[in-house]
Amino acid sequence: MDPGFMESALICFSTYEFETVTIHQISNFTVVPPSMLIAEYGNKTQLFAAALSWYIDNGFDSMLRQLRKAYCPVAAILCFFRVISERSLIFGGSNARLVFTTAIGLATRNSAFEHIVSNAMQKLETFFCECVTEGQGTVNDMTQEPAEHVAKLLIGSVAALPTLIRVDGRHATVDQFVRSVELLLRRSRA
Repeated sequence: MDPGFMESALICFSTYEFETVTIHQISNFTVVPPSMLIAEYGNKTQLFAAALSWYIDNGFDSMLRQLRKAYCPVAAILCFFRVISERSLIFGGSNARLVFTTAIGLATRNSAFEHIVSNAMQKLETFFCECVTEGQGTVNDMTQEPAEHVAKLLIGSVAALPTLIRVDGRHATVDQFVRSVELLLRRSRA
């Protein structure tokens, strides 16, 4: 799979809504004739699955590493939620957003997307566990709950995100959502 082609396809899918994008629009972004796209992938759903699989295998880990490198543990997690909840180009956020919004919705109807989301969630759970564990050693007000438990709660938050965005994608709602994630990461004051 040509990385340039896959990147172009992902840009197209993040520019247009999945339900409305056409093979001709994808063709324009990828500079591949529609007949070749259909011959190779069959339809836009299979092409989207192939592009997301490629991203999970080639770019997603890099995005998570960049977040870990650029921010302290709590901020890395919060930045991840901002990246996937807004149309962000930071750290390849538009591709990650496709996984955690569009692909989650498609997973109920297509087993290929179920596999893609499962792979992404496994990598994400590791990222969350590592960030929480590191944060517990360096940040005084970090929750002391087991990192595995916190990671599972964060995964649940990721799974709920597509519904939140569909229902009310306003910036204030995203801010409230990220604030609730931050509260989850902080030690409760009893």
